[in-house]
Amino acid sequence: MLLADQYVEHNDTLDRLLRAGSQSEPDAHVASAQRLASATRTAIKAVTDERLYESHELSDAVVRLQQLAFLSSASTDHRLPMARTLTALAPEAAMSCADSIAHEIRRRRWSTTDAPDHQLTATQRTALWEIACGHVVVTRSLGRQYVHYRDERVLIGTLRSLEANGLAERVPNSASSAYTCGPLQDRVRLTAAGITDLAAAISRPITARPPGTTPAPAPHRRDDGHPKPLTDPPEPHHPMPLLDLAEHAQQLHTLAYDFEALHARVRGVSYTPGTDALRQISPLLLMTQDLTATVLVRLGALDSSTYTSVAGSRASLECLASVVVASSLAGNDLASALHANPYEGAPFPGYPADDASVRTARHAEAISKMTGHLADAAHQLDLSATGCHYVATGITRDLAVMERLPRSGLPALR
Repeated sequence: MLLADQYVEHNDTLDRLLRAGSQSEPDAHVASAQRLASATRTAIKAVTDERLYESHELSDAVVRLQQLAFLSSASTDHRLPMARTLTALAPEAAMSCADSIAHEIRRRRWSTTDAPDHQLTATQRTALWEIACGHVVVTRSLGRQYVHYRDERVLIGTLRSLEANGLAERVPNSASSAYTCGPLQDRVRLTAAGITDLAAAISRPITARPPGTTPAPAPHRRDDGHPKPLTDPPEPHHPMPLLDLAEHAQQLHTLAYDFEALHARVRGVSYTPGTDALRQISPLLLMTQDLTATVLVRLGALDSSTYTSVAGSRASLECLASVVVASSLAGNDLASALHANPYEGAPFPGYPADDASVRTARHAEAISKMTGHLADAAHQLDLSATGCHYVATGITRDLAVMERLPRSGLPALR
């Protein structure tokens, strides 16, 4: 696992060097790649020194590690782009080897490794695994933080819980940007304690549990298409916490303010057709997509709560679903503006290049289309903000009504 973390750091370094372009030394990656090749060979020796019984899984793990050592060594003979490609999948491969080796240790020796000081929940273990594979980064937009992951969902609440327990940490501005010319992202990496806890978690027998206990129900990880809110508090001990509707209403108001802020940015965007327009509008599109995803989170959380038992709640759910449509249309309008943008690529061979008059005409036509698409996007963002405020106000009103009614026979609103 430490080897996987080293590969994550190495790949991030190469990404930053590639971003720097001609300003970086062509062989700046060589020393790091040589250290990784040596570390991988050391890991192979450590596995063989364990003298585990031969098995297909163990043999495959050793072969994969040998391949990693070869690829790391070979990357020193190539320039940055190819060198980055050769180690692109190394973190996942190293973690796969760690899991296979841990499985063999469990199977052959039935390890009774002591539990770490911090017992991991299933959600935390999944998050630590994703972090170890180099799949988790954090970005900031409109004053909010967003967690980006690749395979398994990692919530911001889970990440904060891991950070509070000293199991994970963020490395500011160390990961590649989400889009061309965008800002660097914060890489999330395991601390030494996080590596130790995750290693202990995969080394323990899967079926081991304290005497006299029964397995807890599987955590409700929202694999049914309804993700949990990104702003959940730290993970509770029961499988699925009941939603605090007052807090949900406040989150919807906050989401509405985010839509309003983005609406203002879209209305006020200034650009020159071509590369500048791409750089100015692309971040707005990505922000819109983030807000659309957040609306989906809120809709799923509300749909799975006891609020569905309240009279009139269907209208609120339908309204929030319409916000998903509106924000998606806003994203489509922004994408259409980028499609209408006049790009300055070279024509096919045999076709003349545009002269000044043709270029001016292309730009004038594009500006007209782009202005229309941006106006449509702003309108849809305004509708999204209004819809979020409407649903939040409706929830608050329903809560007030339910508080005044007799409590017998009424559904709990927490």
